[in-house]
Amino acid sequence: MNINTYIITFNDVSNLPVKTAVLDAVLLPEGFSKIIADSYGIPRQLPLGSYAVINTMSKSGTERMIKFVCSKNLSIEPEFKITLRDDYIF
Repeated sequence: MNINTYIITFNDVSNLPVKTAVLDAVLLPEGFSKIIADSYGIPRQLPLGSYAVINTMSKSGTERMIKFVCSKNLSIEPEFKITLRDDYIF
């Protein structure tokens, strides 16, 4: 079983502080984080509109989970990009 760390960056940056507060309310209780350790173990604050999640799912499984959580709680299907932590540039 592989454990993956993904960084999710939401594309819609219009009115970002309000949307970020709403995304925080939905994603943080689901196990997402705004701080993640880089590949050297140093904690890094992610920029607005970005979240990290650690799971055993594939990239496509993680994408489906995010779409489900957002559509269930926000009634929207936001656009976002998923990157493995080791491929993310801090």
